[in-house]
Amino acid sequence: MIDEKPAFLSRGQLAARLGVNPETIRFYEKTGLLPAPKRRSNGYRVYDERDLLKLQLVRMARGFGFSLREITAFLAELDAGAPGFTEIECAVRKRIAEIDLEVEGLRRQQAELEGLLLGLRESACSVKRELFSID
Repeated sequence: MIDEKPAFLSRGQLAARLGVNPETIRFYEKTGLLPAPKRRSNGYRVYDERDLLKLQLVRMARGFGFSLREITAFLAELDAGAPGFTEIECAVRKRIAEIDLEVEGLRRQQAELEGLLLGLRESACSVKRELFSID
């Protein structure tokens, strides 16, 4: 049996599909990441598959540490149909460089902690020898 997806989703349904609180979607609308939704004749907001895909991109980009400003630029580039995704590619390369620096800093910190641990072990052995040495 084929899993039929509704053509339009309510905010609650969209939130459930994304695994977020409906207030998150409202926040993205207020910040301009997501355009104002279409409305049914009864006034209820409805979202389509394109909105779902945009929000999946937003969540993924946030997970990678991109700012809302960067994500707004990504979405604008996608909406404009810009060939090559130059804005996105540039931001991704920048984020990779930032992660490289973070990893380098963490490796230095790890080496310092390992040196501290070694020093503590050596000091503990010296103290034990002095305490238990028999004159």
